[in-house]
Amino acid sequence: MTNKKYSVVKQHDKGYYTIFSDEGQYCDEDGNPIRYDDYDDAKQECDELNYPDTQWERYLKYLMMWTLDHQDEYCEGMSPACYDEFCDNDDEPEYYEEQLDYDKIEKDCKEIIQRWKGE
Repeated sequence: MTNKKYSVVKQHDKGYYTIFSDEGQYCDEDGNPIRYDDYDDAKQECDELNYPDTQWERYLKYLMMWTLDHQDEYCEGMSPACYDEFCDNDDEPEYYEEQLDYDKIEKDCKEIIQRWKGE
């Protein structure tokens, strides 16, 4: 499972956009940085790079997001889709198109774990 998170960066002084991950600039197979003249082109490529690679990885992401979205008492008794149901009905690309705030998700998950531990 890949942990890279890609984002679009505008090169203000050069007038084009590039894509970066935590490992550095996104490059072609020859190691040359890929440049985009149009933000929308860069954003589309970035979204495709951030799209989870496998259906299992997408399911795990779905479970994390479901947990964070269903914490209040109103959701008591609800349960997320099982893997087979997710594959048949819920694995839609539009669920993964928006950029997720991974720092907020990490913070929310840590708070849940601390609460479960009684801290």
